[in-house]
Amino acid sequence: MRWPVAIGVLGAIVSAAPAIAAFAIFMTAGSVVSDPTAGLLPADRSAWVNWTKAGLQSIGGIPNRTTQCGATLTPIGSGSDDSSAIQAAINACAVNDYVLLSVGTFTIAEGSSVAINRSITVRGSGACAGAAGVSPIVPASGGTGYPSTPSMTTCTLIRRSGGAVIGSSQGLSVSAHFLIGGTDGYGNVSLSAPTNLTSDAAAGASTISVASTTGFTVGTQVLLSEVASNLGWQTSWTWVGETQWSTPDYRDNWRAQNPTCQSGSRNCNGGSTPVTNPCIVSYSGSPNNCLNVTSEMKQIASIGSGTITFDSPIMISYRTAMTAQIQNVYGGASSSAPIVSMAGLENMTLQNADASSIMMAACAYCWAKNVESTIYFGYYNQGDIALEACFRCQIEGIYSHISANPTSGGHSYNWSIDRGSSENLIENSISTLADKVMVMRGAGGGSVIAYNYFDDSLLGDSTVGESEVGMNASHWWGTHHTLFEGNWSFQASSDPVWGGTPFQTFFRNDVTGFRTPFHDYHNNITINDAASIPGAGGGGSFDNGATGMAVALAEYWYSFIGNVIGTSGAMTGWSFHVQGGSNAIWVTGGSDGGDPGSDPEVWSQQGTAGACTDGSDQCPLLRLSNYDYVTNSLNDPSNPAVPNSFYTSVAPAFFASGSGYTWPWVNAQGSTKVQSGPTTTNCTANVSGPCSGLPAKARVDNGTPFVQP
Repeated sequence: MRWPVAIGVLGAIVSAAPAIAAFAIFMTAGSVVSDPTAGLLPADRSAWVNWTKAGLQSIGGIPNRTTQCGATLTPIGSGSDDSSAIQAAINACAVNDYVLLSVGTFTIAEGSSVAINRSITVRGSGACAGAAGVSPIVPASGGTGYPSTPSMTTCTLIRRSGGAVIGSSQGLSVSAHFLIGGTDGYGNVSLSAPTNLTSDAAAGASTISVASTTGFTVGTQVLLSEVASNLGWQTSWTWVGETQWSTPDYRDNWRAQNPTCQSGSRNCNGGSTPVTNPCIVSYSGSPNNCLNVTSEMKQIASIGSGTITFDSPIMISYRTAMTAQIQNVYGGASSSAPIVSMAGLENMTLQNADASSIMMAACAYCWAKNVESTIYFGYYNQGDIALEACFRCQIEGIYSHISANPTSGGHSYNWSIDRGSSENLIENSISTLADKVMVMRGAGGGSVIAYNYFDDSLLGDSTVGESEVGMNASHWWGTHHTLFEGNWSFQASSDPVWGGTPFQTFFRNDVTGFRTPFHDYHNNITINDAASIPGAGGGGSFDNGATGMAVALAEYWYSFIGNVIGTSGAMTGWSFHVQGGSNAIWVTGGSDGGDPGSDPEVWSQQGTAGACTDGSDQCPLLRLSNYDYVTNSLNDPSNPAVPNSFYTSVAPAFFASGSGYTWPWVNAQGSTKVQSGPTTTNCTANVSGPCSGLPAKARVDNGTPFVQP
């Protein structure tokens, strides 16, 4: 397993002082429920109120807009650029209405983008994957995409002319196809000059004291952060006899040690490389630069005399000793552009992006729904679907697959959540065939990643079948309080390259330890983790670096509750726990690059929620009620009963679509650990049995990614 370097800056955040106008958000009252995490998560790890507000839940879900703006747009044809026509239709559309794109192939020319810069929906006439009469993409045989007009008669395809094709390694410093939010089409985000807090903001509180309330407005979004100004050499929890570059409470950790340089260090003091903190996803141009690694976006509910109150609790403390501060968030390259709200993209396929297919930059309550994105080459610091300074945005029913060049370096990440993005919801979606199925870099807190299907990650740099990470909240430091619930993934992991991401929760996931066998179209090899194919190199009994829960060094205060880990009957040669390595249910404290060191504190745990705190080294990793297929048991220190969900009191609506689905579909304490779905002709042929009990995976099993069997 390796975690290569990815550096790049797109859409720099710049300083700006003037205030922005408030926009209306219509909140709907939800029923009051008791804390489902009580007795399971320590208070400092639980963000359940924020999780219940993730995405558009607090305003009744994604709206179904019913009034069309103008005539249905049709493609110009012959590869001519459609971006101006689409942008003109967006600019002319009334708030809360929708622009409709016909079936057929639209073209966005190289260097052009479309900005959904107002509260409207851009809606296609259907995604292409699984559509009647549409040939699928077949990477194994060198396919380059869907056919051209006029054969595209059942779906809406938007292509980048001259963009990425399979095997290409090109990328532009522009957003490709669609930018949801912002006004300049490039994903820029601006911040006001910072206002300092006058007293510490405690986790769980909703009100802060500030030096001035001037420039802040009820209903707007702000960035709450602190500057990691007291990083220093602390006693190492990772390397014996060394010190590590951390804050005194170990909440901010950079992978460096002193006085010597070991192979696992990103930066050292005792070697040739000085300690530096690069701005991978930066706030370039703003006063705080890139040391504001702990942050979260908030919405202002009220303003008092020297106080600002938010509509959701603060998730982690912000301390005046570390320059706690608050800033307005703007869209575009200057403060003249207010943040965009309620912008949506639906029902289409996006192909050949050479940056992001979809970027939600400086957006609040924005969404993408029922969209396929495929054959892209990302522009380094962004994913194919990128959330940048996004507040309560939602990704619903998305199918992301087939990176054009699935190698390390930052251009092959299906999903990225970055730059303070908070309380977002990625749900019921599919992410496959990329270097990294997702990353989270310098994001805020309170996001929910739920009921998604993650599979077939491939590291094209490797010819021995390695992958990098499964579902995770890492690849740069600072992201905190993410909930992973109900997902299917070959691995749940973290990435140690750029530092720690504390307070992550994994709840009721099915983590199999193996990718579904597939063809690596980059190296032209078959990959089958369970059979150790291709079977060259690697370590342990298996050569592909297969693992279950892989928690890297400096990843403190992670919680794993009610998960099912491994695959029944396939765990021969596996261990229950190893400190760094692979082929184990739990792989903890390891680094990359063959580093022999490990972080024993990542595994240290007490077994009961009440024994865990973040104020010391007590219980960095909490395990409760997990079932694994090495011991074939609930092999945890204690196994209390767990609720159905940590973020919703009712079954998500997609469990009622199709037929034969049970919620919760993962039940580590039940007689049936993982539920199955319906049996169809396609599912029987593909997987020798019924469809998956996870709706997102069942759609893939059935060959209909947008139609649930």
